[in-house]
Amino acid sequence: MTVERMSDHDWKMQMAAEGKAVYVPGKTAAEMAEETAREAEDRARLMSRDITLTQQQWSAVDTAIPDVICVMHDVKNVFSLFAWADDLDAHSVNSVLRLCARAIESMADKELEVLDSLDKELRAARKGGCEQ
Repeated sequence: MTVERMSDHDWKMQMAAEGKAVYVPGKTAAEMAEETAREAEDRARLMSRDITLTQQQWSAVDTAIPDVICVMHDVKNVFSLFAWADDLDAHSVNSVLRLCARAIESMADKELEVLDSLDKELRAARKGGCEQ
């Protein structure tokens, strides 16, 4: 094969074989896409878990998650409000803080208990896909 008819890859390989250059061929785009897809599939398989929840358990989790998210936003807003308050000794500030404490205590008895049980179920669940 003449030099004019050689592909870039073949020419580089020939130069490397003759000791005139160093050439380490890389992977093609298709090979990289295939490797990336395989790695993503492996990660998904290793991270999957099989759990079983009753309808009542699922309903409790389905309610608890958005409730906890909402309360976290509310707590952030309360702390943001008090971060800029001029007088934290005012009766209104103390009242708001007491109401926030009661709301969080109430949540600990309901939503956080549900999420704690879900956490335990997830940690005890059988691993899906390949076992480690």
